[in-house]
Amino acid sequence: HPPYVTMVAAAIKALKERTGSSSKAIGKYIGTNYKVPAGFEKTLSQQLKRLAASGKLVKVKASFKLSEALKVRRT
Repeated sequence: HPPYVTMVAAAIKALKERTGSSSKAIGKYIGTNYKVPAGFEKTLSQQLKRLAASGKLVKVKASFKLSEALKVRRT
């Protein structure tokens, strides 16, 4: 599977939620669209926290949005 940053960015873009996408929704999208190992949710949770801390994602309440830098880079 591709790196988590790529999968998460694709999930957030595909879900198109105005207020951001929840970790559950991101996990469900990744689970159905990528070949990931069973129990990947723990790793996903850690990656979401790491991406938010590094500024690639913006955490809004319990949801995540792409940062402006990641939006520009991925388009």
